[in-house]
Amino acid sequence: YYIGDVDTTSKPKKKEEEYLTDANGNKLALNPKKKTPFRLQKKTVLSRDSFMLDFALPTKDHVLGLPTGKHMFMSAIINGETVLRRYTPISSNYDVGCVKFVIKAYPPCERFPKGGKMSQYLDTLVEGDFLDFRGPVGEFEYIKDGEFLLEGEPHKGTKFNMVAGGTGITPCMQIAAEILRNTADKSEISLIFACREEGDLLMRSTLDEWAANFPKKFKVQYILSDSWPTNWKYSTGFVDKQLFQEYFFDAADDVYTLMCGPPIMLDKGVRPNMEKMGHKKDSLFSF
Repeated sequence: YYIGDVDTTSKPKKKEEEYLTDANGNKLALNPKKKTPFRLQKKTVLSRDSFMLDFALPTKDHVLGLPTGKHMFMSAIINGETVLRRYTPISSNYDVGCVKFVIKAYPPCERFPKGGKMSQYLDTLVEGDFLDFRGPVGEFEYIKDGEFLLEGEPHKGTKFNMVAGGTGITPCMQIAAEILRNTADKSEISLIFACREEGDLLMRSTLDEWAANFPKKFKVQYILSDSWPTNWKYSTGFVDKQLFQEYFFDAADDVYTLMCGPPIMLDKGVRPNMEKMGHKKDSLFSF
């Protein structure tokens, strides 16, 4: 039987990339089931060992798709090894078409001879390079007006203590930004930001601006452990019970403490002292 000739001139249709969408029909850049490459469009040096990375989303109309309080995986092949690390951006879904991160590079030292694998790799990226992302991931999600989900269970607070160590400032800032941008959200925040020296206080200008513009909703206290200038007017040393008693909200059913930083700081300096002050274990959450 003669059915017909094979068409050798036509080309197969290119399959359109499928993206997830939100309730408003916006395309979401993140996918929890697969990696998505983002292109680095700008790199800005902030200090001797910290920098900002601004990645372009797949199109200028995409939103990131990261709920407030969650984070995402960065993935790269480094010296033949697949390395995954969790990072929280300083931008949000309100920043259409891009996502921004503040990164601190950790070089080799006596305690960590190889340094931070991912942070050193990120420091080598140049504008035009691509990096793989996947998410969102995380147990905490801030909704609105003090309402949040913790491992899927609903909670509500009116006051949030926050402890940040070094780059642990990013998830705290993400949640604070969401609370402060919504005038109807009356939640109050008291943040303690701990670093080794003044130059390590990432995004300090933004924090100071928030404290000046939202004095009833946001307060910040800095503490430096290794060195500080002679005119330093904030705390020195390490986080302890006395510091928390002076600057934090007292324990209550509607008070929660969010923390992100080095494990030794959280496990030795924060949790035991907060519990001594009457804060229940289930009111303390670390990112």
